Amino acid sequence: MVGIIKCKLCDSEMLQKEGDVITCKCGEVTLDGINKRIICQKRASNYIEVDDEGHKIVSDVDIDVKTKPDRQELLDMLSNMINSIDKLPPQAMGTYVTHYDLFSALMIVSELFRSIFDPVDLPEA
Repeated sequence: MVGIIKCKLCDSEMLQKEGDVITCKCGEVTLDGINKRIICQKRASNYIEVDDEGHKIVSDVDIDVKTKPDRQELLDMLSNMINSIDKLPPQAMGTYVTHYDLFSALMIVSELFRSIFDPVDLPEA
């Protein structure tokens, strides 16, 4: 059986794969296969998990779904990332950075900026 995450808002279906980060069409649900978690922008109830035959999977595990980390958690995540990189051996410091690494860092920095500014303070896109 293959687990599929389905967004209730746009009906996007995302196949669970380790190492992939996939977001539904409307941007509400993100399946983070790197950190093995599901991120909802507004409500945790906006997704369901179904098997490959379309049957809803009922989980007996109580999942703590948090929509967004607070400012301190974001700063801690960034500090942990910096500390992890700082502890790498010299030969590892000269290797290439993957897009997953860059994506993770940019997501944290982006959310930090969003947590600092109120939506009314953000420039129009």
